[in-house]
Amino acid sequence: MATAQVQNPALLETVLDDVIRRLPYDAIWAIAEAPPIEAGENDPIGGLARLLQARCRKRIDEPPYNAETRRDIEEGRAGIGLIRYESAEDFFAAHGI
Repeated sequence: MATAQVQNPALLETVLDDVIRRLPYDAIWAIAEAPPIEAGENDPIGGLARLLQARCRKRIDEPPYNAETRRDIEEGRAGIGLIRYESAEDFFAAHGI
């Protein structure tokens, strides 16, 4: 089996950042929120996957969330439990502002 060694880690991070910028936000979110990737010392693919996951987390610039918070975020994105207003005026009127 052929193996590759990264000679310039900064270049690899730049390439990964370029790839991540082209991915849809949902894909970045899914990679970032996936379970941590196990990578051994001599596992270049696992190491690359861990680096990709770390760069995705940095890209969304959000801390890791617990299960309850993740559920709330997903429900909000799906529109579950949200109250929608036609305008800002309607919102302010509903709140007595």
